[in-house]
Amino acid sequence: YERAYPELYDDSVRIDGSTMLPSVEIALALQETGSAEAETPLLKRSLTAFQYAPWFGRFKYGPLDARIFILSGDKQKALDALRQAVNQGWRKDWWYYLKKDPALKRLREEPRYQAIIEEVGADMTRQLSRVREWEEQGKISSVAEAVNTSL
Repeated sequence: YERAYPELYDDSVRIDGSTMLPSVEIALALQETGSAEAETPLLKRSLTAFQYAPWFGRFKYGPLDARIFILSGDKQKALDALRQAVNQGWRKDWWYYLKKDPALKRLREEPRYQAIIEEVGADMTRQLSRVREWEEQGKISSVAEAVNTSL
């Protein structure tokens, strides 16, 4: 990351759309390697960029604000942000983020988090069933066609 995004290691440089995701990944890596003090300014800059730049919306970057909040140590804000993203329809890459993302692993034992996983999983199962029905009815020829049609 340091070679690809040297500007993220300078606290005076503003984070933007091209550096939003890497900044959170770097903060996570710094935390995982025990450099907690180094990642704090990076997380603050990331959150500021996310809050004041509407193009960062939930669908473009998934639950990015939830990831920033949990890395900053605020479980309740992370859960609130995740709930809001789900309520607004976020589903892209849901399985990875909710089941595998190392940043969100700190929430996995929380009952609210478990409820979100169950809700999104059930919704995705319903959506897949609907697509399978459309296949059987000849309305579409494949799941890939359904995805491409919905885009």
